[in-house]
Amino acid sequence: MLSWLGGTPASALAERRKLARRECYAEVVAYLINEGELAQRSIKGVVLDAGLGGLRLRCYEPLARGQLMALEFQEHLQGVWVNKIRCTVLWSHKNKAKMDTIAGLAYAEDKLMMSKSWIKFVLEDIGFTPETMHERRQTLRVKTRLDAHLFASDPALAIDMETTGTVRNLSLGGLSIDSMEPILEGRRVEIVLPSQKARPIKLQGLVRGVVPNRGTRRFAHCISFEDLTAAQEKTVRAEVARQLKRLSP
Repeated sequence: MLSWLGGTPASALAERRKLARRECYAEVVAYLINEGELAQRSIKGVVLDAGLGGLRLRCYEPLARGQLMALEFQEHLQGVWVNKIRCTVLWSHKNKAKMDTIAGLAYAEDKLMMSKSWIKFVLEDIGFTPETMHERRQTLRVKTRLDAHLFASDPALAIDMETTGTVRNLSLGGLSIDSMEPILEGRRVEIVLPSQKARPIKLQGLVRGVVPNRGTRRFAHCISFEDLTAAQEKTVRAEVARQLKRLSP
């Protein structure tokens, strides 16, 4: 049923509750489908998290359970051939205070369509692989607002890249940084974070994915740490603990 990500038979995915979900931020446009026809009026929304079985959508329109709809990704992605995917609303909750609707959607496309869709790209970008589709995140991730600098270079092109941004979350395995300028996926980077001590924290990482946010015109970088020394791992662990303490009531 869900083998479109590759590598794992559908029988392994029998129990929906065991499928991991991971947070993301993907702007989409939704079109209601009634009697097989796509509605002309569109609804803007944001995918808050996604998994192999479905996703969680935030929008500002009421959605009825059982409603069929098509979600269109708002960025052009190289290698993606299907930019609209059909989904079915499983549940919907309207928050009267915030005036928004949060809904759970299940994919309603066959595996061939899903394998060519933007959803496959997003899942890969946030860390899903055939080997990890059942795994919850194994390292604690804590929300932060740390300043950060990213440095990268490309010897082949003789160019250096640098950007300044904000660390949105931090874990022992990596972090997410948003900035005004993108550093391309696959680049190895040096990450410089502020420290309570005199010297800043310097770490090495690999850019696993870059997701543009059209609303803020910023770029979210998903970065995994690489080749950290024992001392660097200890520093990251201490910073995660410090951020957790800061968030504690």
